[in-house]
Amino acid sequence: MATHAGAPDKPPPPPSNHLAPERFAERTLVLLDGAEGLLARCHRLDRTLRSNDKCRAVREPEWKGLRSKLAKAFPTLPDLTKDAKLESFRARATETAAELRHGYELFVDLEAHLAVHLTTLRAMLGQLRHYSLDEGRETTRSVLRLFNAYTRLLKFASTIPDRKALVALYACALKAASRPLPGNYEPVAKKLLPRLDDCWRFCVEAFKEHVATLSSLVAQQLELVQLHSEGAQSLVRRSALTLLEDASGLQKPSEAPLDTKHKGRRDCRTLHGELLEARLGCDFAILATLACPGVVFDAQGLALLVSKMACEDALVMQLYRSSTINVHSELEALGKWFPPRNYPLQRRDVKLAKLAKEWSKNAVLHSGLKHRERRAYLLGELDVAQGLLVAVPGLSTAKAPLVLACCALARDEVLWALRHDPTRGGAALPPKHRMKHYDEKHFESPDLPQLADAFVALAALLRRDRKKVASYHLAYASKADAEALQKFAGKASSTAPANCASMISSLASRVASVNDVDACVKTLLRAERDGRFGGGELNADAVQASSILTLKLDWRRVQARLSCSPIQGDLATFCRWANVMLDHLSLADGSLLLEHCDAGALWPFRNQLLRRLDATTAPEGPSRLVRTLLETSRYARRCLGHGACEADAIQLESDSKSLAEAVLDRFASCVQGCLTNITKSLESLAAQIAPVEAAYRQERREAALREAARKGLEKPKEAPLAGYESHPRNERAIQPLVNAETRLASLLEVARWDFSDREDARGVFGGALVVGDVRLRPLEYARQAVTTFLDREIPNAFFSGNQFTRPTTAERTYTSLMGACARAAGYFDVDYCGHVYDMLGGPPGWQKDPNLPSAADRARGEPIGSVLAERVADQYVRIIRALPAHVVDC
Repeated sequence: MATHAGAPDKPPPPPSNHLAPERFAERTLVLLDGAEGLLARCHRLDRTLRSNDKCRAVREPEWKGLRSKLAKAFPTLPDLTKDAKLESFRARATETAAELRHGYELFVDLEAHLAVHLTTLRAMLGQLRHYSLDEGRETTRSVLRLFNAYTRLLKFASTIPDRKALVALYACALKAASRPLPGNYEPVAKKLLPRLDDCWRFCVEAFKEHVATLSSLVAQQLELVQLHSEGAQSLVRRSALTLLEDASGLQKPSEAPLDTKHKGRRDCRTLHGELLEARLGCDFAILATLACPGVVFDAQGLALLVSKMACEDALVMQLYRSSTINVHSELEALGKWFPPRNYPLQRRDVKLAKLAKEWSKNAVLHSGLKHRERRAYLLGELDVAQGLLVAVPGLSTAKAPLVLACCALARDEVLWALRHDPTRGGAALPPKHRMKHYDEKHFESPDLPQLADAFVALAALLRRDRKKVASYHLAYASKADAEALQKFAGKASSTAPANCASMISSLASRVASVNDVDACVKTLLRAERDGRFGGGELNADAVQASSILTLKLDWRRVQARLSCSPIQGDLATFCRWANVMLDHLSLADGSLLLEHCDAGALWPFRNQLLRRLDATTAPEGPSRLVRTLLETSRYARRCLGHGACEADAIQLESDSKSLAEAVLDRFASCVQGCLTNITKSLESLAAQIAPVEAAYRQERREAALREAARKGLEKPKEAPLAGYESHPRNERAIQPLVNAETRLASLLEVARWDFSDREDARGVFGGALVVGDVRLRPLEYARQAVTTFLDREIPNAFFSGNQFTRPTTAERTYTSLMGACARAAGYFDVDYCGHVYDMLGGPPGWQKDPNLPSAADRARGEPIGSVLAERVADQYVRIIRALPAHVVDC
């Protein structure tokens, strides 16, 4: 029962029969997949309800009074027989029920999923005894992911507008259409929807018995949160992302331990492996603080420290795609009523309301500066890594963990900057009373295009070498790791539970038999094609076809069973070596590559990136964003998830094609703009040394001196001599030309980029970009940009409107145009000279045109006008004919 009006009911009691630990692995995968699908459906419904032209029943002005009555009586259905608009509602009852059915079914599925999800999560928190990121790493991470997915889904569902109106209208529509009320109406209306009204209060009650366990899990994230929230200091101190310290270290694998005390050991947590999970740890610390604030009252204070660092690292955090929650607004709202009466606390000297205010102030003052420093550090390291991977073939094999960590951290920083972009308005701002401390400049990110481009370029280089990476780490796992597992398997199996001993004994031999590199690459390509949730471990056919996926799932089953009791001695050593083996297999089958090098994560922010592309003024700015947006459109299908319907898939494919074409159109426009600027700069420089122009300047100079002497004014300054721009002190004069050439070069480098991810694609230029069923070639857009530029500018060189240009000016303009096109031709093959020849002479076969004037008419200077060369010749004939007879005899 509810404790007060409007409060959510208490969560159901824990199940009497415990869930089998061996099933935790399968349940985790299925529940994560289900949560992802429900998040996608919630996002679709949220979009529909916020759009005035898509859900008429909820927005119908005629039914405003009817909806008001339903809202007041909810969850019961009031008697509407006396309502004036009932007849209008009955006339459209069947249509309304059909329109609202999908939304109602979402809440039915949501209620069923959340109940099973919470039951499983509480069972795992209650039954598992060994939480550790060393021996019980896979099970512990499963608990973290389950907790994050549950709280995200619950909170995101609570942001859906008009949810009660939708459910009530659907029920009334069925009743008006003389159809029975569905049996699942009561759980949805009386359980789920009240919980969504105050989801954090419900979570506080749900996890009240597991505060100690959650506090321990939050405390274990200390090292990860430190690496993630201390700006660049901790990364620099550890040389975490430095690919090259000396030449002898190039061939060595990246196996730096997380704890420097374990230097030289391989059976421990690695620095780069944990960096990949840093975002998971930070998100868990924040969500655990919101859903179970009792963690900050931990007696040891370690969980409080972790929560403080995680919450001060951001103003907002991601719920789903571009949807976010304001961390500090939620915390301060919690502080107003937490702890509730009779809530067990380990200490009484901590006040959540005071902590929330302190954390929000620190986040506003310092988080933007820390992430700016972090982005600057990542830019340098990614630039070095990209250069070395291009220069040293095969380097990505041994250094794959480090390169993956670079990609993961860079993508996370790009997403952080996009979520905190001040142009998003209230979605990226702190609570109102903290705006006095908010400095917008701290959260602006002018370096974001460069970092995003470095991320997609480095990820592409790693994908090109995926077969080499798979071969290297598969050999590592099947030999070195299998040997280490075999060494401890005997003693480990003797101390393990009976139903785990056989798996432990056979694990080494199973790992040693995994040596099919082509199968690993095929698994990765299948996952890339189908998306993260459709083609990975949640696809039954893919699991059966892949010995690696089967082996990983079997080990997670065993580890969940082992974690129900303390793990010690040789069994603990065996588990640590199994973690090393899993890391190598995940690198071999590409699951880590797919998860952390996915540019599709930027898809929800495509409009922000497009606005940046249109507004950028930096010389290399457009090229950075062009490649990022093209890669984003290419991998946009990863955003679908398992719960996407066919209509969503069709719409996403259409949107991704439109984005790619729009970006390439902007790319071509930028190329033409660069050619125009180069032409103007070259023409201006050429005019400085032209004799006629020099004479005109001298004449204007003398006139200015005479005028100054006549009026008694100060003598005007001398005009700069030709070639003055070559002096260093006058570099600003030539800066427009330098900027235009730099921008053109960077844009055409993108056009030369191979988007096909072919293996060993070095030296291959202009690979096609495949978006859905369309193949786009940026090089063709670049060629078209050059020819379109010539089509527009060559006639303008000779004619200004209908006026014929002076011959000297036309010659100078033409020479500048050819110089600009020659710069473009230095990067790709474009026959600009042949195109100009065709423009001047007309299309092939133009001389055989039957409508062409006769030679006699052309000799008399009759205008033709269809061919540029003929138009220019006509103008010269007219000029000569207009001369006096004593000058020339025509």
